[in-house]
Amino acid sequence: MIRRNDGVISDYIGDGLIALFGVEDSDEAMLNAVKAGLEMFAVVEELNPYLEGMYGRHFQIWIGMHFGEVVVGTIGVADMTKVVAIGDAVNFASRIKDAKHLIYQ
Repeated sequence: MIRRNDGVISDYIGDGLIALFGVEDSDEAMLNAVKAGLEMFAVVEELNPYLEGMYGRHFQIWIGMHFGEVVVGTIGVADMTKVVAIGDAVNFASRIKDAKHLIYQ
């Protein structure tokens, strides 16, 4: 869903990930990020009846998005490189995702 909407997976952190949109072309970055997020929610909704029937549990995801200027670059060596973004927009998106704790306590 992320790649299909012109996103790049930057990093995996625990059970989450960081996806960047607009690295190559920022004209549709916000729209593509929202489309990818909505597609992820739809897939989880399709998967949950199976999980609930088989295991009595459901799966839930949280998404934080923010748009802004960041410094983007590639770090690593040889075949172990990754695209990273540094800036307030990245930090703010993380805070938005983590705000679920304020809503669902």
